[in-house]
Amino acid sequence: MRLLGIEAHHVHFGFSPARECLRGIAVLLHPARHAEQMPWVREARRRLPRDLRKQIERFRFFFEAPAEIFPFLWGSAGRPQFHAELRELRSSLSLYRDTVVRRISGKRLFDLSEMQRARRRDWYRAGAAEYSARHPWASEMLQDFVESPAESLKQFAGMVEEFHEKVFRTAWEPINARLIADIAMRKTILGAYGVAALMRTIDSGATVRRAPGGVSIEMPQGDHELEFNARSRLTLTPSFFCWPGHAAFVLRNARGCKCTVAYAVPPLTSKIARIDASVSRACAALGDPVRLQILELLNSRELSTRELAGFLRIDEPATSRHLRVLRTAGLVRATRSGYFVMYSLCRDRLRAITLALSVLQ
Repeated sequence: MRLLGIEAHHVHFGFSPARECLRGIAVLLHPARHAEQMPWVREARRRLPRDLRKQIERFRFFFEAPAEIFPFLWGSAGRPQFHAELRELRSSLSLYRDTVVRRISGKRLFDLSEMQRARRRDWYRAGAAEYSARHPWASEMLQDFVESPAESLKQFAGMVEEFHEKVFRTAWEPINARLIADIAMRKTILGAYGVAALMRTIDSGATVRRAPGGVSIEMPQGDHELEFNARSRLTLTPSFFCWPGHAAFVLRNARGCKCTVAYAVPPLTSKIARIDASVSRACAALGDPVRLQILELLNSRELSTRELAGFLRIDEPATSRHLRVLRTAGLVRATRSGYFVMYSLCRDRLRAITLALSVLQ
């Protein structure tokens, strides 16, 4: 996706509690994809009643793909309230129907004639049957939807409300505070350094270029190209549950384009230094008590294979094998002194390994 001509006045910030609640359900259904949220998942499962778990499974249809359903139902300005957003969902039957239709079809975008055809009951009845044949677990929910979209929406909204009250609400305050703090930090970056610097903090995979008409951004999601004008808007929304990816959705009309990019608040794992393979090999070499004794002996002075074998009370061939492992890992060096090969510690290498492992403290 390419966004062209973005200036500071196009950029806005906000988030939706209802959308975060939906993302939380998706994380609960697919925890293996969301290592950063596992502490939350464990607590959520403890609070989740069995009957509510069955309701969530029943509506799994909405959460198999990314949970960016109802993309422009909820605004991001001000301080949105979950229950106000839920009332808006309950009154949005046409949007609920269109969301089901898009997911049945597998298409993200429809032209107007396609959407008008897909909204007919005979079309989505046939589409639901075909989808259910491929995904039997969705058949009950889709059958109820075909019989009565209004009743299906009522049940879906009830499930979301119950999940919010029994699971999500208790965890929301610290998440809410974290999102608000993140927005304040991003606004500071925007004001001090501009759009290009801001977008580089949002998505390290994006290509950001400055141009006379504003900043251009090329992101890996989608294949759209959007030219911003005076009425265009780019809304950036931090998300606790979006990690490790990003989500973007676009609305384009004759007046301009509206683009929302949901980005993950910085995960804890981004603070951990990467431990390279050489450190891993060194740790493997240290996984034998005899080799640790060799390092302890060499810490005093250089020693030959014969001397080490005498101190260790093992034969020289066995000592040589241990020394070969330590040399391969870069922990000891060998130098010839007349008839003998002398071994000594590679102290710089040991210091580097100690420093690399210090991130675990």
